[in-house]
Amino acid sequence: MPRCQPLSRRSAAVLLAALACAWLAVGCGGAGSGPTVARVGGAAIDRDSVEHWTSVLERGGTPSVLGGEAPGTPTQKALAFLVSAAWLQGEARREGLDISDRAVERSLAQRREVSGNAEFEQSLEASGQTTADIELEARAELAAAAIREALARRAAAVSEATVVGYYRRNAAQFHHHEARDIEIVRGLPSAAAASALVERVGTGAGFTRIATPEGLAQNTVAPTGPPTKVPLLRAIFAARAGVVSAPVRSNGKWAVFIVRKIEPPTLKPLSEVRPEILERLVAQRRAAMTTRFDREYVQRWSARTECTQGYVIPGCAHYAGGAETAADPFSEG
Repeated sequence: MPRCQPLSRRSAAVLLAALACAWLAVGCGGAGSGPTVARVGGAAIDRDSVEHWTSVLERGGTPSVLGGEAPGTPTQKALAFLVSAAWLQGEARREGLDISDRAVERSLAQRREVSGNAEFEQSLEASGQTTADIELEARAELAAAAIREALARRAAAVSEATVVGYYRRNAAQFHHHEARDIEIVRGLPSAAAASALVERVGTGAGFTRIATPEGLAQNTVAPTGPPTKVPLLRAIFAARAGVVSAPVRSNGKWAVFIVRKIEPPTLKPLSEVRPEILERLVAQRRAAMTTRFDREYVQRWSARTECTQGYVIPGCAHYAGGAETAADPFSEG
């Protein structure tokens, strides 16, 4: 049996014609008003509408639900699309989201412009659909987008107290690392040569003249980094300021260094890290809210979906296999 799911962009004309059948109770691409085979709330889906979309599918129409095309016979797929579309439109109405006629007209105009008017009309003829079907598709896609945007707005409503609490609980993540300024001489052929160099030039101005100045932050000490680099970095952050190091292996040769300045780690102010914290919190809230919304959406609309004998599919209230449908119908991507 097909899975009853909200439709993705690939649903094309199926989605909107579905809305015409399920919510407007009008003929769909030549379908009449035959016996009712399913109801979603107070809206009826008639047999002629199912037959119309069965024909579309049999003529090569390839609308797909989110997560892939529904399995089953063309008739089962057609009914799944109609029920799914009714859920989507019903949820938009429940959320108080108005999809204006002007927005639908703009969407249709954009479609014609992208594909070219002649090709647009040819595609309609090939699939057995009408301009009205495509207008309804645009309305449904706009409704789905509006639902996602509403979820995003809710997720973005993070209070200052929540931000401050996250900052305090995770203070260790928001430090400026310890930083050190060093002078280093690299590329020495042996440890003995490194020691002899220090003995010859000393640790003052003579060492400074031949050394290379470098600045390093403690987060550059990466135990998983190149093995030829890690020992030197660790030695640098273990050294005392002003004291010449023992010779250290570096990239197959030897080096000596002197730490000239140490800047201790400091906690970044909240004003600096607030954007990063907000981004994290919004992402966490959106994931949690979307998961919960998806579950409640399926439960809510399955309970309102009644199907007659011979037309029972996933999503119908008395479907024996349960009410589960799309796992994540309103997530991005």
